[in-house]
Amino acid sequence: MPVSETYRGYRIQIVLVPDQIRPRNRPSGPWIPEVRIYWKENGDEKHHVFRVDYSSKREREAENVGIARGKTWVDQREVDKAKT
Repeated sequence: MPVSETYRGYRIQIVLVPDQIRPRNRPSGPWIPEVRIYWKENGDEKHHVFRVDYSSKREREAENVGIARGKTWVDQREVDKAKT
């Protein structure tokens, strides 16, 4: 089940994706966090999706990294918006 958190008016959702590149020794991992960010802008629903270049054998650790990277993306977007 995806982990979700609201941050500065954005909903950050983390979906764990099995790492297909690095060798797996366990059937339950390693995991790559896919970050899905949703927000409203001028009444329209917007979203942005990206995968973090990070892999963990622990689901919770991968989720925490995804949330942190999602917050960084939101912070940078807000800085960029303030410049325009």
